[in-house]
Amino acid sequence: MKSVFRYKKVTKEEAKQLNLHAYPPITHNDQEAIVGDNFSRRVHERFRYINASEGLHRQIRIYILVFDSKKHHVEVAERQRAYWNGGAKNEFVICLGMDGEKVDWCHTFSWMDQPSLGVKVEGYFLENTKPDMMHFSNWLDENLDLWKRKEWKDFKYL
Repeated sequence: MKSVFRYKKVTKEEAKQLNLHAYPPITHNDQEAIVGDNFSRRVHERFRYINASEGLHRQIRIYILVFDSKKHHVEVAERQRAYWNGGAKNEFVICLGMDGEKVDWCHTFSWMDQPSLGVKVEGYFLENTKPDMMHFSNWLDENLDLWKRKEWKDFKYL
């Protein structure tokens, strides 16, 4: 059955070839929020804290997926989206194409009807191509009011 909500299947071989990210494992009821990077432990802890402190209240789970922009263009973010089958309804995924410490591209995905948070995040990285990720974490925390999780009841008509 065809649907705009179905993604083209991404095989394990294609995922490996494109360096797509699997969901980080859950260990002792904890999960990394950032995958594929070389950010400091402090940055990792800050995003895990945001997920822990805001996750239940705002019904959000933030992931930051980092790709090598010398190998991958922004299109890889859509393949990542397909690999994760669009993500879960509470996930807000930020894909960053980085060359060292410089952001070459940013693409977000989620199930939000109004992509205002995604647009603002992408704009942030357009303006801050050498981002201070601690500053970004504070900026993101201050802008989480733009998030509204997709309700599955919205899909009743399908």
